[in-house]
Amino acid sequence: IEKDGSYTFKIISWNVAGLRAVLKNHPNALPSLATHYDADVICLQETKLQEMHVTDPKLKIMGVLLEEEGYDAHYSCSTAKKGYSGTAVFVRRR
Repeated sequence: IEKDGSYTFKIISWNVAGLRAVLKNHPNALPSLATHYDADVICLQETKLQEMHVTDPKLKIMGVLLEEEGYDAHYSCSTAKKGYSGTAVFVRRR
């Protein structure tokens, strides 16, 4: 918060073209991005996740990804076509 009471709201948008691949090949990419840019909201497109991936404890996505950094996660998976499209939004808790 600035002296005059204003606030800069930071949003990051990233087309990950497959979130599982990003997490496997670059496991610190999202936490580093969130920390480095001090983002309020992080939007991911083309996650290519199915509901089973989001809730699979081995993949450490639901309830784990960016949890320590203080974000709430919201996922939308395609039900029409498996592994197609999908989004994830991480919103910083205040």
